This record gives sequence, structure tokens and C-alpha cells, in this order.
Amino acid sequence: MISFNDIEQCNKRGHNSMFLKPNWTYKFSFISDFSSLDGVYTVKKIYAYVELLDDNLSLLPTYEAVGKTQTDLENDVNTYRTQEIYKLVDPEDETIVWYVPEGLFSTVPNYNVKKYSDFAIALRVGIYPDEDKLVYVQNILQQQLSAMLGFTNGPDIISIGEKWLTDEEYKDAVADREQTAKTIVNYFSENIELRKQIDHLKDRCNAYEEIIIGIANAKNEAEQGQ
Repeated sequence: MISFNDIEQCNKRGHNSMFLKPNWTYKFSFISDFSSLDGVYTVKKIYAYVELLDDNLSLLPTYEAVGKTQTDLENDVNTYRTQEIYKLVDPEDETIVWYVPEGLFSTVPNYNVKKYSDFAIALRVGIYPDEDKLVYVQNILQQQLSAMLGFTNGPDIISIGEKWLTDEEYKDAVADREQTAKTIVNYFSENIELRKQIDHLKDRCNAYEEIIIGIANAKNEAEQGQ
């Protein structure tokens, strides 16, 4: 792993040695003309300039990607002949490949990058005649998730399938859902009531404890006065 001292030494020496390792992933920042390529890449290979030519590879696609031309490359190429050339691959799309001379780096690439998953939570809510019936649920969830967890994106309403029902079958499905809601409400109501009773008993226990301590202190004082 690259140490802080390594990075400091690299900064002092300029871009003569980047301490980058093949198959490691870094966050790259490039000089202003190439800053549109900034991002996270995996170093797949490190070339000397002559090795790049031996493999019939060119820096031109990198130049063209930022609007530069063959003439621009020819004007700069002498600078790159003594530099390392990095094959950078987008870790999310390996068809995106850039060959970049170290002289185009604006800062030492940051190795402290990790891959995080972008999750979504899906909630099956059951059968409804149309999605308009769920808008109020969507709004309630968005308000609660935003207030409690800081989620700014509201839940999306999507259909995961269709089902043919008679009017009576649909009424039964609604009745089952309503009964479940009542059961849950009753559960939470009972839970709240039990918590109140527990708090009340705690208060009584604390009061009895204070009385017992008072009696014990009075007894000790009386015994010491004898």
C-alpha cells in the first residue's frame, strides 16, 4: 500500500514516479485540458513510451476524446518519450480504455477508493385497481424516509404483475389488508400501553428505593448517636 511518505516524496519529485500498481484502482485527476476524463480507473498496464509503440498503440484516442488533434499530440510527444504511460480502464465498463502519460496527471492518483453498492428497497403492497390509489402511501413514505433517514428520493410505484379477480375476490383482498392493518395498529397500541405501565412501575420502584435508603440512613444515624 502507498504510504503517506511515498506520496510526499512523489510530490517533491514531480511525476517521475507515481508508485502506481497494475490492477489497482485509483481516482484520477488530469490537467485542465484533459479534466473531462477525470474519474476512477483501474491501472491495467504500465508502459514505457517505446513499449507502447511496439504494441502498435497510440495516445491519439486520448487526445481526440478531449477535442485535440494529431498535431497537438505531435507537439507534445517529445515530453512523453521519457514518461510512463498508463493503460487506464473504467472498472464499470471495460470498453472504456485510455492510454495516459503520467505528465497529464494534475495530482497523485488517490488509491483510497472503494466500491459501494447503490441499493433500492422494494415493498410489495398487494392488489389495487390502479396506481392512483397508492399515491397517498407514496407521499407518506417519502415524508417519513426523508425526515427520519435523509432519503431525498421518493419511492416509485411499479407494477410487478396483473391478476384477474371478481368484485367479491377483490373485496376479500381489501378486507384482508384492512384486517392486517388493524392487527398491526392494535399491536403498536398495546406495545405503547405496556411501555407506559413499565415506566410507571419503574417510577414506583425508584420511589420505594428512595424510602428504603432513607430508612437505612435514619437507622445508621440513630445507631451512631447511641
